[in-house]
Amino acid sequence: MRISSYAKKNWIKFFVVLVFLSYVVHFNRLTIEYMYDNVTVSGILKQQREAIKEIEVTDNHVIKKDVADIMKPTFVPDNDRVSTKGFLTIGIPTVQRKGAVYIFSTLESLVNNSRPKTKHAWEVKIVILFADTNKTYNDELAKNITIVYHDLIDQKVMHLVTIPGNYYPDLDHLKITYNDSTVRVKWRSKQNLDYAYLMAYSANLSQYYLQLEDDLLTREGYLDNIKEFIKEHKKHDWAMLDFNESGFIGKLYHSPDIVKLATVLKSFFNEKPCDYLISDFLKLMLQQKRYYYKPKLFRHLGLHSSLSINKRVTDHHFKR
Repeated sequence: MRISSYAKKNWIKFFVVLVFLSYVVHFNRLTIEYMYDNVTVSGILKQQREAIKEIEVTDNHVIKKDVADIMKPTFVPDNDRVSTKGFLTIGIPTVQRKGAVYIFSTLESLVNNSRPKTKHAWEVKIVILFADTNKTYNDELAKNITIVYHDLIDQKVMHLVTIPGNYYPDLDHLKITYNDSTVRVKWRSKQNLDYAYLMAYSANLSQYYLQLEDDLLTREGYLDNIKEFIKEHKKHDWAMLDFNESGFIGKLYHSPDIVKLATVLKSFFNEKPCDYLISDFLKLMLQQKRYYYKPKLFRHLGLHSSLSINKRVTDHHFKR
């Protein structure tokens, strides 16, 4: 059957219209899908923004809660910490050491070499943090220290502080950094947390804060030496003065700054050892140079480190 030219034209028009309509329908469907996707994406972005806000709020809450946690030690009530503000607070974390107890010699050295002429003129405050995982050991040691130094405790010259068990996170599943052993990572991570707690408690008890360990002897007149060194560097905008070259001990800070350092230690407790975090802290505080006091004011008493796998070398260059 033959199709007339008129019919052919009509079929061509019909085909063109059909293709056009198909294109329009397809275009509209794409447009609708695009619009729908945009709505969906917009909704997702909105949800993400809300989630981010929520995370930010949550993180701020966590940070505030963490700071609040370390600002509320348990042994001595907050409102009963200070009688009069001192010149220097010395923080001493103490833990059980294998085969040795040095802290009584340390306290005797610190007290005798800074004893004032009159009873109520103490410029030094000593904060002892009982940081051993053995509560019985902590309680027994605190009891014995109280017997020996009850007068100084009553005068709030000496403070005894313990850490609540719920302060610590899970220390058995930490990430390994610096190729340290699992034992060492756990030890130094707990040490960072202990130091943070001790500093937070000690903030603003005195004008300055100095951290030591529980196995040190000090030189006679150490307090005057510290005062003189502070005066020497009065023109420098320092955040820390070094009275010991290595490690964390013998570092002097302005008391208001130790809450900042406590926050650094607590925030990065797993990532780095405390002496590495000191370097980070000094960068944050814009201190580019270290100021070292010589000769040493403090030396270690014995060979037993708080980490049982470590042994110390006796310091023969210390002069009492």
